[in-house]
Amino acid sequence: MRKSCWLLLLLGAMLAWGCGQPKPRLTVFYAPCFSPVLEALKAELNQAQGVRLAGEVGGSQALCRKVADLGRECDLLLLSDARLFKEMLAPYISWRLEFVHDEVVLGVGVRARRVDEAERDWLAVLQDPDIVLGRVDECLGPIGYRTLLVWRFLELAGHASVSQMLLDNTDKILDHADHLAAFLKNGDVEYGFLYRTTCMQYDIRFIPLSPEINMGAEGQDYSRAEVKYQQKNGKTVAVAGSRITYGLSVPTNAPQPEKAKAAALWLLSGHGQLFRDKGYVYYKPKFYGPRAEYGYFSAIADYAGEF
Repeated sequence: MRKSCWLLLLLGAMLAWGCGQPKPRLTVFYAPCFSPVLEALKAELNQAQGVRLAGEVGGSQALCRKVADLGRECDLLLLSDARLFKEMLAPYISWRLEFVHDEVVLGVGVRARRVDEAERDWLAVLQDPDIVLGRVDECLGPIGYRTLLVWRFLELAGHASVSQMLLDNTDKILDHADHLAAFLKNGDVEYGFLYRTTCMQYDIRFIPLSPEINMGAEGQDYSRAEVKYQQKNGKTVAVAGSRITYGLSVPTNAPQPEKAKAAALWLLSGHGQLFRDKGYVYYKPKFYGPRAEYGYFSAIADYAGEF
């Protein structure tokens, strides 16, 4: 009888110990534009996938450099320019999924002056050197070079030298979109170019841009504009305009690759309406990469070609 009691106590202790084991950590590097959805789904994802999501937010180029230059490991990588997977991470990425579009808007700060005038002609307002203009560093986040592309579109439309004028009028250069959003919210910046979804997330008033320059409209040819900028290492980078497309992937050195793929599949299965509610243009995901790896996502994505 006493032996049976000890066995029951031992079994109970083992079960309790097993229940108390921490869930595996899933490290996610993500661009600020994904914050609305990840914050809304974090608790549900943790429970559904049996993981502890540990996120690091940053500009997409900065995240790529963490992986490629600093040797940092992550399980899931979400970038605000899907082209960067191949351009900056080809040795570390073998496939990508693209699934949402966004657009550039002009965010309006809580203490912005001449807002009514800006609603009619924002370019005229931004030409005022007394207006506090902010932008994201083009070396760190795609919204930075997309801001420069918006200005280039204006030049192609006949506004000569507007890029240099707006560069000269820029007062604050921030690391990524969340930082610029915070400066708009606290009144340190009056105007700044952001994604529509970022403005919606932070409840920032914004002025829409025309489809010809916002890089978010279907059927527009944005490749007519190109900008060049110099990276911190002195390398010159050329970026052509394209429709804004976000994507995700799992690096080849991910510590938890299977759990990362399962989390990606879960995220893109049945959450399209949430993306739409947050302001994204969500569409059926497109998979780029080897067909052998496409099979895992074939139920939710179309095969779009090689990586």
